[in-house]
Amino acid sequence: MTGKHWFSCKVRYQTLDESGQETKASDDYVLDSYTYTEAEASIHRLMNQVIKGQFEVVQITKTTFKDVLPDDKAESWYRVKLSFVTLDEESGREKQTPHFVLVAADNIRGAYDRIAEYMRNTGTGYVVPGITYIKIKEVFMLEKEANERASENLNPVSNILASHGIVPPNVDPETGEIID
Repeated sequence: MTGKHWFSCKVRYQTLDESGQETKASDDYVLDSYTYTEAEASIHRLMNQVIKGQFEVVQITKTTFKDVLPDDKAESWYRVKLSFVTLDEESGREKQTPHFVLVAADNIRGAYDRIAEYMRNTGTGYVVPGITYIKIKEVFMLEKEANERASENLNPVSNILASHGIVPPNVDPETGEIID
């Protein structure tokens, strides 16, 4: 199975402006999915929770983002192009490999500082050829949300046994042996 990708989804819908008139609006959302089909199903499910009334998903595009750095306090998103610098041993020339990261920050300087922190302990040479503001309404990290929901639903075996009136044995945590 291939890995997760980040998808950009453009959603068009009707909304009310300040004067109460109905007007058309569209917003861009980013989410992680394995396939276009999964991305489409996810954006429909999410928009049913967010948008009151009808909406249309007008575009789904696989992005070039390799990672996303969210920040609950920041309201802006920046596309940061990193170029990893390596030495081509055959030719003896430097080679730059692009790597794109979506970063939440308050401004371009904040995005740069977050990337510097992100790269701090990698030991990889890099340059930042570009930081661009992009208009994104929201980023949904579905894999993270799914893992959080799954961990909320976990119930230790000892609790399950106790709920059935079974006293679990004492187990040595180091060896896994039952202690009498």
